[in-house]
Amino acid sequence: MTNDLAKTFPRWHDGVMSPEWKQRVQITLAVFFVLAAARVGYIFYERSQAKVPAAREDPTLIHNTLTRDDMVYERPFYGYDLSSTRAKLKGATVWVKTGHYYAYFPYGPGGVERRREAGVLGPLEVLEIRDVVLEPNPRANQVMAVFRKPGESRLFAVSIGFERNHQYTILVADEFYRQDPRELYKHWPAEVWEAIGKHEPRKGMNELQMWLTLGVGSPQGSSPGNRTIEYVNNGKPVTVRFSEGGAVSITGDQAK
Repeated sequence: MTNDLAKTFPRWHDGVMSPEWKQRVQITLAVFFVLAAARVGYIFYERSQAKVPAAREDPTLIHNTLTRDDMVYERPFYGYDLSSTRAKLKGATVWVKTGHYYAYFPYGPGGVERRREAGVLGPLEVLEIRDVVLEPNPRANQVMAVFRKPGESRLFAVSIGFERNHQYTILVADEFYRQDPRELYKHWPAEVWEAIGKHEPRKGMNELQMWLTLGVGSPQGSSPGNRTIEYVNNGKPVTVRFSEGGAVSITGDQAK
């Protein structure tokens, strides 16, 4: 059979391909692979050059630009239960961050006098923390900061969190600055700090400056810097409209 194969296909000798034909086959295969690789590369090139339609931007997307206010760093508060919160706050001076929102009560030998509300903490009031105590409550025990105001001897207490089933929620970071905000925001002009200290809203103030001037507000709109905010202002409502980051109109008893 080997002789028949050799007669029919001269490139075979004793059933083995001759060196000449083996070389031809190798060259042919090499050329084939080169052409195939070139074809695949061209296909990928064509696809990479295909024109991709421009993505359509969501018109409702809000672009926020970082400001110097956004770069201000506040030390985090690590109180997570009664003892750790007391260790961090006792003897400290704090500034009220969320004004005209938290009620406070007289504090005496019998504890917190809940039946007699002493008032509501105003924006940037200075408090000297004397202790942190847990006040029993049927629904959730209240974590209370006992404080006094500078120059006064009377003690008061305000809730700074609660405890339920041995789980604590501490709200110190929401209620207080633990660093002087005049140092944190020292890049604000002196006239702005003067207005904040007098609680006088002025045009040009941004939302944070107005917050520290008038306390909490109810925003009408979801785009910070471009919306209207209604401030309770301890019973003297003020409405401020913001545009491009600054107050452009102020209506109410304290409008300037």
